[in-house]
Amino acid sequence: MGKKELAAILDRIKKLAREAGCMVTGLDGEALNFDPGRGLFHHGFMVYNPARIKPEITG
Repeated sequence: MGKKELAAILDRIKKLAREAGCMVTGLDGEALNFDPGRGLFHHGFMVYNPARIKPEITG
């Protein structure tokens, strides 16, 4: 699979997540962009619904 195909898959995942009200980030919590040097599909990514995640109260 080439770089263009992987980038297209990632774009599709992001679009479907947005339509479902979810967000897509890297496992490190940073924005997810296709970068062949980072090994996106080796390190992984997560899709989550921010409305279902309760903020942690500290202090």
